[in-house]
Amino acid sequence: MSRGVALLMVIVIGGTILSLGVIATRIVYNNLWTSQAMLLKEKSYWLASGGLEWGEASLKTNPDWFTDLPVLTNKKEWLVKTAIGETIVLANGQVKVVREKGSKLVYSVGSFASARVVMSGEFSAGKIERKREI
Repeated sequence: MSRGVALLMVIVIGGTILSLGVIATRIVYNNLWTSQAMLLKEKSYWLASGGLEWGEASLKTNPDWFTDLPVLTNKKEWLVKTAIGETIVLANGQVKVVREKGSKLVYSVGSFASARVVMSGEFSAGKIERKREI
């Protein structure tokens, strides 16, 4: 009788330890994946921010500079998929800077690996103000 109880206790304790190991592994994997996604988004954010700075420099040089004609569709989708813009390709990422003709807004799409950030800013008084993520 006591051998059966001992075997049952070993099975229960072993199963519990195995379950805790699987749960701990899943938590570590999720944290790793989340950290990687946040890092990629941060890199994309800074690429997009740099794109706005590049757009500001272009507008200081040529105040009539534009890359696309005005559109009335979903801006974020248009910027990512079909806007022509000016694209700057870097080692692991790229930036697309877009300004519609006659608009004060400048857009920038920063892409790094699978992450993408779209930002906009308003050009006035020789600089881009009110920068925000779309």
